[in-house]
Amino acid sequence: MTPAAANLIGSDEPISLALHGGATAPRRARAAVLARLEHDLTDEQAADAIFIVSELVTNSVVHAHVSSDRSLTVELATAEDRLTIAVIDPGSTLEPHLTPATGAMREQFGLFLVDALSVAWGFERDPVGRTRVWCELPRAPELPRAPIPLGP
Repeated sequence: MTPAAANLIGSDEPISLALHGGATAPRRARAAVLARLEHDLTDEQAADAIFIVSELVTNSVVHAHVSSDRSLTVELATAEDRLTIAVIDPGSTLEPHLTPATGAMREQFGLFLVDALSVAWGFERDPVGRTRVWCELPRAPELPRAPIPLGP
């Protein structure tokens, strides 16, 4: 492991983690990210980061059909005040979008929470169709984030 991989915060080099897909991919992604970031983030920031990684990787597994014989990539990069998390997968015909938070749609609530926890998020597609969904988490207390609505 390079020094940049051992300690991301304060490094100019992003970390890129290639993972096989499948049902265990979110758990493996959380563990890999936490191992790289746990000493560089507060407990709350680490909890937010692994929640978001889990959600984005789960979306890749489910919507882009990234099974265990396919792979995805988790990228981590920092600036002084933000942590950028991105998940890149082979792509699908679907576009990531926010779903209204209604009782009947709880299973599609993940990107709504990603939006609430992050200061920005979005997605890009490259010319061959790969999808990169990214978000930026605040690292400094002066960056506000929207409160998470708990009901209608």
